[in-house]
Amino acid sequence: LIRAQATQYDLLQFRRDRLLVLNVVVAIGCLIALSICDWDPGDRAQVRVALCEWPTDPDVCNPAASVAVAGRLVENTTTFVLKLLQSMLTAILLAQLVELHYFEHSVQIIRDGRREKPSIGGYLCSRSFAAALAQCLLLGWQTPPGVSAQYDNISLLVWLRAVLLIRLAPGFSDVYVNRSNIIRVCMDKHYPVPNFDSAFIMQWLFQRHGLSLMVFLSSASMLIFSHVMWVAERGQPGSQFDFETCVWLISVSMTTVGFGDFVPISYIGKMIAIIAAIFGILLSSIAVAVISQLLEPASYQKHAIDYMLKSKAVNLEKESVVKFVQTLCLHKLRANRKLANSLGRRGGSAEAVLER
Repeated sequence: LIRAQATQYDLLQFRRDRLLVLNVVVAIGCLIALSICDWDPGDRAQVRVALCEWPTDPDVCNPAASVAVAGRLVENTTTFVLKLLQSMLTAILLAQLVELHYFEHSVQIIRDGRREKPSIGGYLCSRSFAAALAQCLLLGWQTPPGVSAQYDNISLLVWLRAVLLIRLAPGFSDVYVNRSNIIRVCMDKHYPVPNFDSAFIMQWLFQRHGLSLMVFLSSASMLIFSHVMWVAERGQPGSQFDFETCVWLISVSMTTVGFGDFVPISYIGKMIAIIAAIFGILLSSIAVAVISQLLEPASYQKHAIDYMLKSKAVNLEKESVVKFVQTLCLHKLRANRKLANSLGRRGGSAEAVLER
C-alpha cells in the first residue's frame, strides 16, 4: 500500500512540478516583457542635445537631464495587462505551493506509519506549512496592476522564482528514473538508502555533466543579473546604462576583476553588483572542483599510472644496486692494486702478483 501510494505521489508530484515550472516561466516572460514595454526611449535628437553632442545652445545642454529625456517609465494598456497576468500567475503559484506542501505532509504521515488522518489543523502545525508560508512570502512579491511604473523594481523579485525550476531536475536524471533498482541494490548489500531529493540529483548532475552545468549557470546568472541591473539603473540621474553595458559590468563583477569604468548609482544596482560578485566567487570555486574532477584519471588509468610508477621505482632500485656493486668492485680492485704494488716491491712485478 505504501509503495502504491508513493508511486501515485511521484506521478502527481511530477505533474504538479511541470505546472509549477510552466507558471514560473510565463511569469518571468511577463517580467521581461514588462521591463521592455514600460520604457519610452524618447526622441534621439533631444537626447543628443541633452548629451551635449550638439552644443549649439548652452542653455539647452543639460547632462543631468539626459536620462530623463532619453527614456521614461510609462504606464499603458500593455503594462496593465502584463501586470494583471502576472498577478493571476502569482495567485496560482501560491495556491500550487500550499497544495504541494499539503500533499507532501499527507504522504509523510503515510510513510511514517502513523494512523492519524491528514487534517488541516495538523497541516497548519507542521513544518510543511511553515515551508509553504516562507516560500509564499518570498516568492509572492510583484507590482500589482494599476500601480505607477515607478515602483516596477518590486517586480524584479519575480526572478527568485527561478529557484523553483530545480524541482524539474529529477525528471532529467538517470538516478531518479532508476531509483527503484538503486534502492534494491542498497538494501541487498546493506548500504544506507540515499534520499532522492533535489540536492542529491544536483550532485549527480554535477558529477555527470559538470562542465555543461557550469556554462549554463554562468550564462543564465549573467543574463539575470544584467536584466536586474538594467531595470534598476535606467532613469537614474547621470546614468547611461544600456543592456550591453550591464552585461559588461556584471561579467566584470562576477569574475572579480573590477575595472571601474562603469559604476552603479542606485542602491539596488550596488546590491546586485555585490550579489553578483559573491555568486561569481561561488561559481569559480565550483569550476575549480569540476575541472579538477575532469583532470582526475579514471580507475583503469590509475592502475596504468601505478604500474608505470612501480616499474620506474624498480628500475631505479636496480640501477642503484648495480652502481653499488660497481663501486664495491672498484674499491676492491683498488685495494688489490695497492696490495700488488706492495708485494711487487718485495719481489716481482705488480702484474705478475695480480695474475698470481
